[in-house]
Amino acid sequence: MSASVLLSCGLSEKSLVPSIFIGECSGVDGSFLVSCLLGHQFKHRNTGMLLVCLHNSFNHYIEAGLKLGYNLSNAKERKNLLVHNLISSLPEMMQSGVNVAEKCLQDILSDLELLMQAHEHTTVLIDDISVLLNVGVSENVVLNFCQELQKLTVWHPRVTVVTKMNCANIHTILFNHLFDLASTRITVKPLESGNFHDVDGKLIISHKNEEMELSEKEKSVLYHVNERNVKIFLPGEYSVSD
Repeated sequence: MSASVLLSCGLSEKSLVPSIFIGECSGVDGSFLVSCLLGHQFKHRNTGMLLVCLHNSFNHYIEAGLKLGYNLSNAKERKNLLVHNLISSLPEMMQSGVNVAEKCLQDILSDLELLMQAHEHTTVLIDDISVLLNVGVSENVVLNFCQELQKLTVWHPRVTVVTKMNCANIHTILFNHLFDLASTRITVKPLESGNFHDVDGKLIISHKNEEMELSEKEKSVLYHVNERNVKIFLPGEYSVSD
């Protein structure tokens, strides 16, 4: 289930680390990690979530959540969840000449203030920041956007920022910058040996924490997503290359 995924990533505590970066390589879909994080947060009382949908729609995450045993619609009705469904409004914003990154940042700051007033811990989750690059926003602007969000975690210890990005080769420099900013980094990669019926890919997890043992700071696990859960395997449990 999702609990085993987050335990493997070192993200099973009620309060998450200040910042999490999910880097999604070509050929794999890391959106299951977003669903796992959403479900984890709403299992705890007095937590808020701001979901910024740039790649998958809110309906996608409602359906994924129901399969994993939680209801995002109920969380939204209780005001524990606020949603910026930019995937539907982005074309109109671009056509009217709106500065997308600036508008997105302003909206996040405004709604974050509301969530922080009512909740013990709040998580901002952006899926997927690379969509801004696809619509013409420069790498420098995207990096500045992410750095401004990172400042929130310094000013407000009760805030976590989760950024997901599809790491195409042409954006390697930006990927490395965002990787370095984060407290916990999860890279979702396909198997080097090709497809395997019971394994979809691997997660490489690293933590920027000097107090952790070296063996805990970076590790690799295999994963398989099926209809209603996510299974985690250690490399070597199946005869595939990790």
